[in-house]
Amino acid sequence: MAGVVFPHKGRRRDVFHRLRKTFGTNAALPGIDTTALSSLMRHRHYATTERYYLDAEVLMTRAMEKIEVAAPRSWRRWGERELWPSGV
Repeated sequence: MAGVVFPHKGRRRDVFHRLRKTFGTNAALPGIDTTALSSLMRHRHYATTERYYLDAEVLMTRAMEKIEVAAPRSWRRWGERELWPSGV
């Protein structure tokens, strides 16, 4: 961020916090330990870190909904049939 000039004073702070939130959410997606992420982000309260995990859960739910819509029905029955339909 050094050397970057923003037209408004508050804009630099907004960009920093947006990047920080993106980092926290991306770290929560693969399931990094809450205590470790809290320490990395230097949060004083557990609830502050927990927000990133809630954001990550929403992202994963939306992704799974899109996959369910896009996947053919025969691919959805993982336990009942083979994983891929024959001929694929």
